[in-house]
Amino acid sequence: MLVSVERLKYLKMIVELGSFSAAARQLGKSTSGVTQAMDAFEDDLGVTLFERHQGKAVSLTSSGKSFYLQAMELIPQLETLEKKAQALQAGIEDELNIVLHGLSYFGFISEAIKLFRQSFPSVTVNLLDIDNPDSLFKADIRISLAPVERQRNMRSVNLFSFMWQLVASPQHPLARIKGELTQADLADYTQLMPFPSKLFDQQLLHSLLFSGSVMQCERHFYYLTGLIDGLGFGIFPGVLATPLISEGKLVPLEVDVAVDKSGWPMELAWSDSIGPAGDYLVECLQTEAERFCAGRSVL
Repeated sequence: MLVSVERLKYLKMIVELGSFSAAARQLGKSTSGVTQAMDAFEDDLGVTLFERHQGKAVSLTSSGKSFYLQAMELIPQLETLEKKAQALQAGIEDELNIVLHGLSYFGFISEAIKLFRQSFPSVTVNLLDIDNPDSLFKADIRISLAPVERQRNMRSVNLFSFMWQLVASPQHPLARIKGELTQADLADYTQLMPFPSKLFDQQLLHSLLFSGSVMQCERHFYYLTGLIDGLGFGIFPGVLATPLISEGKLVPLEVDVAVDKSGWPMELAWSDSIGPAGDYLVECLQTEAERFCAGRSVL
């Protein structure tokens, strides 16, 4: 092969350091080895890349400069392909599918993915919606706010439990009522609710219902936007509501009725068939969930 990752790395190092000997030291190679490699590269290309003058720093020829600029654009792509090929040879997955719901996207998930990508940069991570009927069949890893119907060949753990918080827009009439709200207060206004799904079945939704007037939202985006825009009040995981409350987008509603004081489980499930990358991502998710719990009260 005329152009290889190794040859381009040699070229890059020589240009940056200004000499074959300095590049060789940095690369852990012999000077003669690097020189011979570049001589062979120039012979194969039929182009002189370097101006060589005794006692002076190596410089690029005009043709070398043109080639070098294009080479610098290619190096990241070639390195990515090389790492992907090595990963496939080692049995590392090409991609991983994490299935979740908008209401289950806690901050620790992003931190876990960042940590994972430091060790497996070539593995594509896809975030899929748990309410999409096809998503559960593609799931390598699933994160949900309540136990989902068990699937064959999947293991699971409860990461932690959390409490629900009733919230509304600061402009909503309920937000202007002073003191503790009653069931009668809530019944006068529309409650926004997620659509029944694999995550929220009708029985679970009924336990979180506080009004006879309901507007159901099929997507999490509609649900959150509707709450912020004041279409109604609704439920939200307490720790996810906190930053929205701090930003003034939502306000907590204090009520004299119980909002399920037992705590809801955050469940992590994963397929038995995932490889080393998937196992490491599961480990990262558990580690970051522990840090998340240590940094705040989720119960």
